[in-house]
Amino acid sequence: MPSSSTGNAPALKGLVVTFHGALKKLTKKEILIQSDDNQLLTFRCSKKTKFLGAEGEVKPTDIDLESPVTISASEDVDLKLMAISVKADPVKKKPLER
Repeated sequence: MPSSSTGNAPALKGLVVTFHGALKKLTKKEILIQSDDNQLLTFRCSKKTKFLGAEGEVKPTDIDLESPVTISASEDVDLKLMAISVKADPVKKKPLER
């Protein structure tokens, strides 16, 4: 039977969203990035949060502050963002001028 859409069902439960920005702060419990449009975004970390570099999984301390990162996150039970994975983006080198 089809369910009705009455009530306050969590419509976005399980949805994963991706954010890009420069890493500003990294602790055992929290990540802070500054997005390209200068917004500060805070994410929670857990034991399940994966930190990734070019060669696979890395330690959180291997990612330098101000590095560009991509964070996949979902909404936690209290509506705060929980980081699922943090990937250090490759730094793009500027082409040489000739």
